[in-house]
Amino acid sequence: MPGIYGLIKPDYNQERVQTLIQGMTEKLRHLEFYESDCHIYGKVGLGKVDVTSGFHNGIYVDFATNIIVSLYGDIFEYVDLGRDLGIRENLRPVEAIATIYKKFGTKTPEKLNGDFNISIYDPQKDRLLVFNDRFGFRHMYIYQDNDIFMFAPEIKAFTLYPQFDKTLDEHGIADYFNFSYHMGNRTMFKKAKLLPAASCLVLTGNKVKLTTYWEAKYTNERRRCDLSECVDTGYQLFVKSIERRVKSSKHVFIPLSGGLDSRLILAVAAELGCNITTATFGSKKCIDYRIAQKVCSVLGIDMPYLVAVLPDWIYKFASDIILFDECNHSSLGLTTQHGFANMMGQDFDCFLNGIFGGHLAFGSPYFTDIDLHASYSPQERTNRIIRGLDGHRFEVFLKNCVSSKLETIVSAYREKTIHEEWKKTQEKSELYVFRQDSLFLENRIRRCMNVIDQNRFFYNDQLPFASYELYDFYLTLSPELTLNHYLYKEIYKRKLPSLARIPWQSTGMNIYQTPSWINKTKKDIKRYLSWYLPKFSGGRINYIDNYKDVDFNANYRKSSKMRSWIKSILLDDVCLGRGYFQEDGIVDLLKKARNGGFGFDAISKLVVFELWAQKFLDQ
Repeated sequence: MPGIYGLIKPDYNQERVQTLIQGMTEKLRHLEFYESDCHIYGKVGLGKVDVTSGFHNGIYVDFATNIIVSLYGDIFEYVDLGRDLGIRENLRPVEAIATIYKKFGTKTPEKLNGDFNISIYDPQKDRLLVFNDRFGFRHMYIYQDNDIFMFAPEIKAFTLYPQFDKTLDEHGIADYFNFSYHMGNRTMFKKAKLLPAASCLVLTGNKVKLTTYWEAKYTNERRRCDLSECVDTGYQLFVKSIERRVKSSKHVFIPLSGGLDSRLILAVAAELGCNITTATFGSKKCIDYRIAQKVCSVLGIDMPYLVAVLPDWIYKFASDIILFDECNHSSLGLTTQHGFANMMGQDFDCFLNGIFGGHLAFGSPYFTDIDLHASYSPQERTNRIIRGLDGHRFEVFLKNCVSSKLETIVSAYREKTIHEEWKKTQEKSELYVFRQDSLFLENRIRRCMNVIDQNRFFYNDQLPFASYELYDFYLTLSPELTLNHYLYKEIYKRKLPSLARIPWQSTGMNIYQTPSWINKTKKDIKRYLSWYLPKFSGGRINYIDNYKDVDFNANYRKSSKMRSWIKSILLDDVCLGRGYFQEDGIVDLLKKARNGGFGFDAISKLVVFELWAQKFLDQ
């Protein structure tokens, strides 16, 4: 994705540094409208690729000290600077960062509130800082060996380095096949790691120090008796977050679904007077589109564009998602966002994205009422988390499709991954439910949803739920306010009652209603029909559930071109010759999927891995 990148090569040859940094630029310039900037200072090369252009987006050099600053993202506020360090309103963020660094040095990250990745090189101290915001949603990868240190938003930027170590990380491979994405800070390569959230990496000479400058702590202090204050505070903090992101935008793009998050974003943006375009995936019968129309009607917004997902997007854009997400997620369904952007164009200077949703503010936490009162044994806890992360699906769909070697690797690390991630939550809270919530936020949101969000490759992608203030607020909420979306629903009822009366895709009912037995039964019947009709008819009859914007399993059954394309990849001699997959199992999986099975997610996992291997291992 667009972002900042750079390298330090101590035994430098400036010409070699220039060649490497320019090569990294070309690796990251995926699309013709990207803008880029590079700067070289002796052994250091720094660069930036962005979806937007303008003088303020370049790399900044303080000519009095030669301090170099590169910023990708936005700074919303400078905090605790003291009276003697005033930052002028018209000062560019990169200049302000340089000024703050001169006084606070490695404490600079603590003085910034925003959504960012930043690098600072101080030649007088021969010191490089690379740090991110509290969420770390703008991925930053790091790589180091005895001769070089590199950082970039995509691993492919490292691969032009002749000595790049392509040794695979078995733990990373296991995470991919177990959970569909990498957990913690792992990647497919042993020496390429993701910079943890709220981290500051300091490289001085040949010494690297990585510190965490902020840690989430659940305080569990706000109760139902504080409901009115919580409603007012939560809503106002969200309005503030939207204001910060749209203040200089002329044309705002908001993808609109049938959920609560996107309509909240739209309502606040409309209240602020933004020039808005909305669009929705699906068909005219899709519940998302019908709900989106009602939302726009109530708010007096133009009807949303309807973007129908085409089956040929799978093989048309598969190469792009492999190039962009680098096997950090297993879904071929990500091609829908590439088709979506291709249909909508890039004529927007702000993309307000609800993909991270209420989990980081006042929405639904990653625990249930059962979790509040349960006393799980360590093994029960591990099994519950594995299932919650869909880690059980490998045994169901893929066990017979892989070699005994790969099966051993996948099985060996499944529980180990959860044990490692659980250990990281120890300081978050003493309560089990909050520790589980933290584990899911760090992995299900930061690692999984972050890669799913392919919009950042095409737009100035803004995440209004990723707000320091909202997260601080969320951490004070007790379970009685967050379970079953209680606070979220109350915010809608008190602040946006007209939107609260529009059905919610999750239940098919509006927020004032409780789904009846009849409604639940109807929904179950539709789900059973979409599941059993294809199975019993051998794939000849496909009942399309309108609660889905796209049914990939049905598209696979109906598209002979898609099936042929997938076979040409998975049953190719090169693919089978890698020693990871097993031909008979793949043939059986494809046959079952064609005859009414639901194995497209498993097929995607195999296809994405093989396409990644072709691009990143064979080349």
